[in-house]
Amino acid sequence: MPLLTFCGGVGEIGGNLISLRIKEERSHVLFDAGLSFSAYRRFFDFPTRLPQDSVRLELVDTAILPEITGLDDRRLTYYAELAWGKGGYEAVEPPDSETDIEDVFVTHVHSDHSKLCSLFGSRSVIHMGELARDLFVRNASLSNRLDLFSKLFFHDAKSGKARHRYQPFADGEKIAVGGLEILPLAVDHSTPSSFGFILTCSEGAVAYTGDLRFHGPAGKLSREFVQEARSREVDILVTEGTNMGEARPQGEADVGKFASSLIEKSNRAGNCLTLVKASPSDIDRISSMVSLAKELGNDVILTKGVASTICTASSSSGRLRFVKLPDLKECRILIPKDKIAPSADRQVKFLEQEGLSDLFLKLSDYHTECAFKPHVIISRGDLNLFRLKPLPRSLYIFSTSEPATEEEEFNLEREINTAQLLGLLFYHVHASGHASPLDLLEMIRQIKPKKLIPIHTEVPNAFVKIFSEHSDVVIPQKGKAIEF
Repeated sequence: MPLLTFCGGVGEIGGNLISLRIKEERSHVLFDAGLSFSAYRRFFDFPTRLPQDSVRLELVDTAILPEITGLDDRRLTYYAELAWGKGGYEAVEPPDSETDIEDVFVTHVHSDHSKLCSLFGSRSVIHMGELARDLFVRNASLSNRLDLFSKLFFHDAKSGKARHRYQPFADGEKIAVGGLEILPLAVDHSTPSSFGFILTCSEGAVAYTGDLRFHGPAGKLSREFVQEARSREVDILVTEGTNMGEARPQGEADVGKFASSLIEKSNRAGNCLTLVKASPSDIDRISSMVSLAKELGNDVILTKGVASTICTASSSSGRLRFVKLPDLKECRILIPKDKIAPSADRQVKFLEQEGLSDLFLKLSDYHTECAFKPHVIISRGDLNLFRLKPLPRSLYIFSTSEPATEEEEFNLEREINTAQLLGLLFYHVHASGHASPLDLLEMIRQIKPKKLIPIHTEVPNAFVKIFSEHSDVVIPQKGKAIEF
């Protein structure tokens, strides 16, 4: 009898981790491996306080790493640990006898779905969409951070080799794992290469939405996912419910129109600078902001983090069906220091290796070269406004969707305080990466699952009152198995 266990994402937004065990087949598969921001914040904060030395003490004993039960109904030691020596650190793998997790399927790269991947023993194969894999691996390999998640991505401090095999999957291409057939289907979300899954075994079928929306530029994909789940008459639908508490979604086109009108008005008022802050993996948003800036005759300046993301996605542009990526050669790349040793900044080194150093703009030269020309600076949270010293009355468009890493889960109050101190004109222009309540209602009415399980929501009990007419709503309990 297949057992679904929700080890994370229960009664909170994020931290998704779903265990599916089929004991008869000796098969144990995970879906998503997300960090719970609420659990993490109890002990850590970026950038001043990070877990750095011991998975056991800093992540297990703090209950940041969720408990996972294995095929033999015992708690698994599924994570690697650090060992320290004169040459630095190295990863110590868990014994094979201590973990039976061989495959982890990740819906998308946001940290609340993928952050824990680097901690698993290397026996576990990490499956992602091809572009999601590229973004995850590139971000991890270019990170200058010294936390446990970054260290355990590698075998050791010197080799620079990733511990895991990151296996890409394709949209609509079935994957067989033990007695389970897994069908990944692309959906629309606030980062490209996002997927839902339909899982089929001899006892029935489960659909897992991951995070999805219907009002984005790739909304067609989410609707196709719904139709496929409906045609398969799934027994269980596991769905996110982020916006069930409060929904304020806008389409990406609406965000673009409003942002364009703001920049145009600001330019007419004599302001040359527009600052835009976007989530780093929200390539749709970054691309639309670059496009509208050019349409309005503004130069475009990208921070090194944004440029690295676009450069990585450019190598995968054939897989981006609903967005036109910016041409980096038509942009400048803001470099915070005049002289940077290549080994000291992995992102700068990467951009240099990609032949983009001619586009670099030193922060010390910024005011001299750009002060009197209309321009837009797009950052991913990696721009120090106090160092930039923007002129008062400059426009600041805070345009984030859901976070991709814990440090990019921006504190809106802090952003407003900074804008007020510097005399900036602050606007929060946002489109949700998640489905609205009415869209969820329509999805559930169409799929008609026998059982409905809400996760990634702070109001799971609302599903009982709203959706019981269409399905048997089962509120999951963390760590407690649910039979098919």
